[in-house]
Amino acid sequence: AADALWSASGVAYVAFFGSFLVLLREQPEGRWWMYLAVLSTFAVDTAAYFTGRAIGRRPLAPRISPKKTVEGFLGGWAFGAVTVFVLSLVLEDLPLDVGEAAVLGLLLPLAATAGDLLESGMKRLMQIKDASELIPGHGGILDRLDSIFLTVPLVFLFSEFVV
Repeated sequence: AADALWSASGVAYVAFFGSFLVLLREQPEGRWWMYLAVLSTFAVDTAAYFTGRAIGRRPLAPRISPKKTVEGFLGGWAFGAVTVFVLSLVLEDLPLDVGEAAVLGLLLPLAATAGDLLESGMKRLMQIKDASELIPGHGGILDRLDSIFLTVPLVFLFSEFVV
């Protein structure tokens, strides 16, 4: 019964957050919003990883994800914010002004990190190391999507209610 509950919860998690991929893509200029969301999220994750590996010393959330560091988080946040801002200028069809891009640039890296920690926390609760073995050494397919599962809803809500 517990396994069925975990499975159902996992399906609901993926379905709910994954549905925002469709909602965002269907927005006016949805393609450009998707580029902004996904590329900026990858920038956050990549910068956090490399900054953490290079200078990371202080654990960010050791009980949830022992390898994540405060320094990695700050590096990811800074690079992610810059990436959002630059993409808002490069993707000319996006209806973002400078102030809106700055706000989204500050929020998106926080959502990316929260998504990563949320998925790590769920794996801890289930007492598993990897969500699947589909991508060996990467924690599974959910580890590739965890940050996107929170950044895409953020960008959707931002495009719907702020811009």
